[in-house]
Order: sequence, then structure tokens, then C-alpha cells
Amino acid sequence: MLKRIMGLALNRAPLRQYYLEIGAYLLKKGSNVEIGQILKVKNVKPGVQQVKVVTEMYFSFHDNKITHRTGTRVLRK
Repeated sequence: MLKRIMGLALNRAPLRQYYLEIGAYLLKKGSNVEIGQILKVKNVKPGVQQVKVVTEMYFSFHDNKITHRTGTRVLRK
């Protein structure tokens, strides 16, 4: 976070960009999951697993909640 703020200061970014970077940092820190985190594992065959992975996170201003979307991926050994 500090590197981003220093980069913005050195490049003389507008104040709005500072607010966007700080807001994005706080949203990521306040959520209970990370993008790419595996939520559920299901063994399909020996050596093949079907997993649910967090693919997207967003903030709903109407509900005042951080929510996420998941996608299904297949992992092979």
C-alpha cells in the first residue's frame, strides 16, 4: 500500500486517484475471502478435483456489503 501511495505522490496523481487506491485497499482488507481462494473441493475421479474458486469481488452500496462470485474449475494431478 505504501509503495502505491509513494508512486502516486512521485507522479503527481490527482487527489481522486489517492481516494480510489485507499478505498480499493480497504475493500480487499475488509472482505473474508481473496480472489483465487478455493472455497469447495469435490473429488470427481482419482486425480481429478472440481473446485469452486472466488473469481470476482464487489461492493454493493445499496446493501452495504462486500460480496463475491465463484467459478468452477477442474484441477488435475
